[in-house]
Amino acid sequence: MKKILLLFEMPESQRQELKKIAPEYEWTTTLVPSDDTVEIVYGWSPEFGTMLKDGGFKGVCWIQFPYAGVNQLPLALLGKRQIMLTNGSGIHTSSMTEVLFGHLLSYTRSFKKYTLSQQAHQWAYNEWSFDFVDKTMLVIGAGKIGQEVARVAKAFHMHVLGINRSGNKVENFEMIYPMKDLQNILPGADIVVNILPLTEETTHLYDSALFHQMKKGVLFVNMGRGQSVVTNDLVYALESGHVAFAGLDVFEQEPLPKDHPLWDMAQVSITPHIGGVVENYPKHIFAIFKENLKAYQRSQPLVRNCVDLKLGY
Repeated sequence: MKKILLLFEMPESQRQELKKIAPEYEWTTTLVPSDDTVEIVYGWSPEFGTMLKDGGFKGVCWIQFPYAGVNQLPLALLGKRQIMLTNGSGIHTSSMTEVLFGHLLSYTRSFKKYTLSQQAHQWAYNEWSFDFVDKTMLVIGAGKIGQEVARVAKAFHMHVLGINRSGNKVENFEMIYPMKDLQNILPGADIVVNILPLTEETTHLYDSALFHQMKKGVLFVNMGRGQSVVTNDLVYALESGHVAFAGLDVFEQEPLPKDHPLWDMAQVSITPHIGGVVENYPKHIFAIFKENLKAYQRSQPLVRNCVDLKLGY
């Protein structure tokens, strides 16, 4: 009998539903690399990845990865073995957007300062503010999350521009530009947001040269991947004042070392990679898996979140 290997949390109610919609499969949580009856993998683990690299699980046709970023997976191997990959893209749109604007508001409305004042029982009124109205936000990575960020930014009466690979029009953006035009668009942005996946092209994209292209006093938020930013170059841009503020949820090295200068910079807001924290996550990933499973059973193309193994997203 064909099997589904469960490597991600699946509550009993979901397992019972799985039995109803896919009675031709039985599920297992046991890693046996010689078991060629495992056809579908729900989740991922380092142990499974090692076994796959060593030639195990020869019957696997499809892997449902539970998260959005797949850069840590052996994509070339999956392509060579013709294993389809789907991910959790789209689950994090609201949580990522909320964390992003939390970072921005901590600076623009001085919430970070007021939190410290509250702890000290001080009425530390601050007349300075940075209004969102009529500011220009540039979202680099105009995918599902970027579209939600743009929608919310419009509610704050911002002008929202986007960058994607093709330059094709995307909902909620005033204008979309191709990646090749990035350096031409950067100088006009008051706020720059990175939501790019990690690929060869986006690794260390944000270096001293790119930060120098940005408007002096720009606000920079990284919700994409830490390895997209040359951290030392960002520190220098912050120290020089060229970048006025950085909201960072991801870092080149995680956890961020305790002695790293970013911790002590007043113009930096740090969260420990929480953008993907979503209430009742198993419910959301199972919905994607179930929709794809129904198509898979009919020998039809998978319908949601198919990863291009060459592009890496």
